[in-house]
Amino acid sequence: MKLEVVDEARFAELVGKGEIVQEDCQHLDGLKVGLRVRSLLQPVTLEKPVPPRRHTLPISVQPGHFYLGLTVERLAISPRLFGWIHTRSTWARRGLDCLSSSTYIAPGYGYGSDGPLPLTLEISSHVLLTDFPPAEPVAAFVLFELERPVRPSSARYFQGTT
Repeated sequence: MKLEVVDEARFAELVGKGEIVQEDCQHLDGLKVGLRVRSLLQPVTLEKPVPPRRHTLPISVQPGHFYLGLTVERLAISPRLFGWIHTRSTWARRGLDCLSSSTYIAPGYGYGSDGPLPLTLEISSHVLLTDFPPAEPVAAFVLFELERPVRPSSARYFQGTT
């Protein structure tokens, strides 16, 4: 099966064809789209479970805590596309990890929903990070195009707007 990287020009073409539906996506370079954190939930500490709570931003990201961060950017992709997310190296060198368990955007993510969906970043840090999140992207994604669609995941993606 043929696999092509989706560069900035192809991204725009696929938006025009309706294979990508997006809000607020901006390329950092010719390939990567930046991801900024809009809201954070702290569902668990690594030591003991705690009830989920929404944080008023900005916050200090505590070492040993795990946060779910919803992105400003929203995305829906056709079953012919999938993506990889990574923590931007500037932030990884500061101790931030935005991908505690998954780096994958599944084929068909958000496609056919009522609109594009935020991505969920699984955030932790090795050191105390104050005034988080910054206005700048802390992660980025790259999309890949397949020559034919694959069966989308049966997973139910976050559908809320908060």
